Amino acid sequence: MRAGHTSSVDLRLLNTFRVVAETGSVTAASTVLLTGQPALSRQLQQLERETGPALFARTGGRLRLTAAGRTFLDAATEVLDRAAAVARDEAALLLDSVDYDVVLLDIRMPGGSGLDLAARLRRREHPPAVVFTTAYPDHAVDAFDLAAADYLVKPFDEERLARALRRA
Repeated sequence: MRAGHTSSVDLRLLNTFRVVAETGSVTAASTVLLTGQPALSRQLQQLERETGPALFARTGGRLRLTAAGRTFLDAATEVLDRAAAVARDEAALLLDSVDYDVVLLDIRMPGGSGLDLAARLRRREHPPAVVFTTAYPDHAVDAFDLAAADYLVKPFDEERLARALRRA
C-alpha cells in the first residue's frame, strides 16, 4: 500500500500476483489460473496501482520481481495462507455438519490438498462419493487410490460433468 494509506486488497489479485511471480510470465499463469492473459495483465496493473511501486520488471517477455515485488510476495503469501487456513477450517466444519452424497474437490485447495480431504472423507462411516475437478492431471492415480468416483481435468464440458455425477 502507499505510505500513509490503508485499504483492502482483493485476495484474487494477491493470488494472481503470486502465481505470476511463481511462473515468471502471464502466459504460464493464465494456464494455471484458467484465465485469459489480458484479464491477468489488467489485474496486475490494478494491483500495482493500488500498492504503489512496480512489483515486476518487464524484460524480454518475462517478468522478474523487483525488490518491492519480493517484499510484497512474502506479505501476499502470508495473507493468502491465512485466508486459506480460515477457508479450510470453515469447509471442515461444513463437511462435518451434513452427510453429503457427492463432494467435488480440487487437487490444490485453499489451505490444503484435495487428496488429504478425500482421505479424511473416506474414513467416515458413510463417505460421500468424491469427484475431482482439477487442472492437475498428474494426480489421477492417487485420487483413484482413494476411491474417487471420477477425475475431471479442466476445462471440461457440461456433459462430462454430468457423466461424472451419474457415476458418483
